[in-house]
Amino acid sequence: MWQSHLAGKAHRVCALSLVVMMSAGCSGQQEASKASPEPVTKDAKDTVFRETVGTMDKARAVEDTAAQHQQQLDQALENAEK
Repeated sequence: MWQSHLAGKAHRVCALSLVVMMSAGCSGQQEASKASPEPVTKDAKDTVFRETVGTMDKARAVEDTAAQHQQQLDQALENAEK
């Protein structure tokens, strides 16, 4: 009989501990967000993504070159048709 009484208390203690830990975990996240409200912004070229940014810049340059070449071809075709 006393074992079932202790088991009931153990369940209550576990449940109470779980509630306390969950509420402490939630309150810690709110305090952390208050500590640094402004996000730190960096230039992408100063981060680990600098290679990717460089690749994208090269791709844009190639795209611009291709577009200019296409415009030149279109102009040459129009002039040839006249």
